[in-house]
Amino acid sequence: GEAEQMDTTQEHTVLAYRASSQQEPKTDSVVWKAGMLAPETMPERIRRGLDRLLAGETLLMELLVPSQLGTVGFRARLQGQQEVDGVHAVVIRAEPSFWLFRAFLPPLLLSYAAVAPHRLLEYRGRTSVKTKDGDPIYARIVYHPLPGS
Repeated sequence: GEAEQMDTTQEHTVLAYRASSQQEPKTDSVVWKAGMLAPETMPERIRRGLDRLLAGETLLMELLVPSQLGTVGFRARLQGQQEVDGVHAVVIRAEPSFWLFRAFLPPLLLSYAAVAPHRLLEYRGRTSVKTKDGDPIYARIVYHPLPGS
């Protein structure tokens, strides 16, 4: 099946992608730059920039994307407020910086507690989980604190 891999050193990241088990993986190397991040670290990067987002700034990031053997520019900005399980939250919209990618890729909506330490409460958007046909699953994930935490 499909496989993605990232191996990072201090200087560069090697991205590998294989669309099916019938193919050899394709690889490429990306020189490491400030602001680059792996997809799974995006929610934490946004959380650390939340004060800037609440002040009206846009947070810019370079997301490493193995299937593209490169990076995709992303931006995050404040979209609004909502309640998540009775907790007042701010909603951050994360989407590709390039308008053409935004036309084909729905945004990610991340809701954080409005008060510090701004715990991630909800994720809405594309996941890395695939259907049996290989299409990405779009989900709403609500995070609950562990008992006693």
